Amino acid sequence: MKEQGIEKDHYILPELRVDRGSPNTSLVTKEFFDIIGADLSFARVRRPTDNALTERFFGTAKQEEIYIVGSYPDERSAWEEIGSYIYTYNHERPISLYGILPLPIYMR
Repeated sequence: MKEQGIEKDHYILPELRVDRGSPNTSLVTKEFFDIIGADLSFARVRRPTDNALTERFFGTAKQEEIYIVGSYPDERSAWEEIGSYIYTYNHERPISLYGILPLPIYMR
């Protein structure tokens, strides 16, 4: 985290809200978060509002990219296309129904 300019506060651990799926509860994941000095916060069962931002992002990504394409020719093209969608989502796409622009577009 230091390489990315993120200072670690020894009193407050960075926290990531996740669901209780097997990738998030695995020993490997727990060890990784221990190594980087972060804490996992598990969402309650059947409470999508506990992780609303992530749930909204994945719902939108499925509707606007994944379901439209249907089937990618191979794994590499899936990575590239979905990566391109994520970049557009974060940097170019209006962030609300009211057309509020992301900061990089607004600052142009």
